[in-house]
Amino acid sequence: MISIREIADRHFGTYKIRGNELIPILCPFCGGGAHKDKETFSINLNTGKYLCHRGSCRQSGNKISLCRHYGYPINDNISSAFRKEYKKPQIKYTKPKTEIEKYFESRKISQSTLNYAGVGEHNGNIVFHFYDTENNLVFNKFKLPREPKIIDGKKEAKSWREAGGKPILYLMNKCVFELPLTITEGEIDALTLIECGIKNVVSLPSGTNDFTWIDLCWDWIDNFQKIIIWTDNDESGAGQECAKKIVEKLGDWRCLIVKSKYKDANEMLQKTDKDTVLKTWESAEEIKNKNIISLADVQYDDYSRNAIKSGFSGLDKLTGGWRFGEVTIWTGETGSGKSTFINQALLNLVNENQKCCIYSGELPKAFFKFITLIQASGERNLKKEFNYLKNEEVYRPKFEVIKKINEWIADKMFLTDFDGKLPTPSDLFKTFLYAYKRYDCKIFVIDNLMKIKFPNINENAERSDFGGELMAFAQKYNVIIWLVAHPRKTENGKINVMDIKGTSDLPNMCNNLFCVYRVNEKQKEKFLNAENYIEILKDRFGGVKNKIVLYDFNVNDRRFNELNNSELILYNWQESEEKQIIENEKILEEIPF
Repeated sequence: MISIREIADRHFGTYKIRGNELIPILCPFCGGGAHKDKETFSINLNTGKYLCHRGSCRQSGNKISLCRHYGYPINDNISSAFRKEYKKPQIKYTKPKTEIEKYFESRKISQSTLNYAGVGEHNGNIVFHFYDTENNLVFNKFKLPREPKIIDGKKEAKSWREAGGKPILYLMNKCVFELPLTITEGEIDALTLIECGIKNVVSLPSGTNDFTWIDLCWDWIDNFQKIIIWTDNDESGAGQECAKKIVEKLGDWRCLIVKSKYKDANEMLQKTDKDTVLKTWESAEEIKNKNIISLADVQYDDYSRNAIKSGFSGLDKLTGGWRFGEVTIWTGETGSGKSTFINQALLNLVNENQKCCIYSGELPKAFFKFITLIQASGERNLKKEFNYLKNEEVYRPKFEVIKKINEWIADKMFLTDFDGKLPTPSDLFKTFLYAYKRYDCKIFVIDNLMKIKFPNINENAERSDFGGELMAFAQKYNVIIWLVAHPRKTENGKINVMDIKGTSDLPNMCNNLFCVYRVNEKQKEKFLNAENYIEILKDRFGGVKNKIVLYDFNVNDRRFNELNNSELILYNWQESEEKQIIENEKILEEIPF
């Protein structure tokens, strides 16, 4: 039989050994959940028992269940910790006496049902006989045919079992695989359902906290495609908790739960009738998986109609604009202008009354603000100042313009601030969620991937997970996410889909991948004297690939303008009078003298 360490090496990823405990960094069942909680799962190297302490996971079991989970064979070489020797029941029993028959009569359970189930009697107590599938008696359980009494200051046990028996499911020898299997909490509830015509029923051998029966009966249970669970509806909640654990272990895809206002099936029979019990059983509810819905119930969305324009007409013509629920990766060599282009694209979105939240891992907040003011101003709203260090004139935003731009972006552009520290993916998602819920931000920018702290050893794997989480966040909240990712060095300077630095999985996950290039002197003629161009490497929605858009770049106001497009960019912070002045100037330029 495969060892626990072999299973860990194949399936657990990175793990630690502490004494007899093997502790993976992430739980192999839940993966640490959305927040990637670490070291919540442990497995004992000697006994094979394991448990995840995360409240929403709580996976538990032993080496046998672990082998079943991963599909490894279980043979006769299993250690004694998993192959217990059970004793054959020795206590002799007889048919029920009148007192016991009257007890069951008060419970509305007939003599024919008792005969069918083989209920016996020993020293005036009820005996429930547990037979395996070969009709071998392997377990006896006893129950008082009355309410427990107080004897010598102590309350009698309501039920007990013969020591050493094999605790399998009660009445499993009476069941067939062709019908749904019903599991009840107690033997009397199983007899109740038999009384009502539901004969493919079993009950637990040892209460709600002992799940030994699952391993002992697993191969038999695994033959059933449908399992109905009817546990007690008691005040302690033990019955419902037991049902939940049974579902976790047997599989929610085949389990149904019976819900009732009565404590159990027998109480329902006593207070109503067989027909009510039968209808309640028939109305057992499926375990709904919130992650699965019928496509027929999905409201369709024509993304091309709900897209928002980018402010770059040539780009919109190729891609159809920005679409919510998508992740776009921006790449390009250092100095290509990708961050500057993104910032201008954000201003274009702000002009469409969209709100954005930006993590800028490379630019200090003050400099990011300066660039934003320059781009938002436009060249005609900048003033010239002579820089003696550079020995040339430079451009700065006018004071009166800064005030107007601040008012314009005040409730639309937000920066993250992690106090000089690199954020983890968890830090980013918590911050973005706050910005989404508090400020209604719908556009999120991460600049860039290499400025995120991935705390574990395998950073590539974590970046892959991060890409999946970005996609999930974008789709769940219907937002736009832009991620800047640097490329690897290439021989000819041409970047392709698989050149993204960090992990090759990111380009596969994202919806769009754009690459920003700066045109060098040798390329000027080829690219019609453009300063920059953007190549669309991937556009999942439109299918556009390897198409380019050419741009001029004004170094004074750091704005990109599509080549041969003389239309001025006017943002909403500019007053209508200024817009009119600009329009008049354009008209004058077009009049021949």
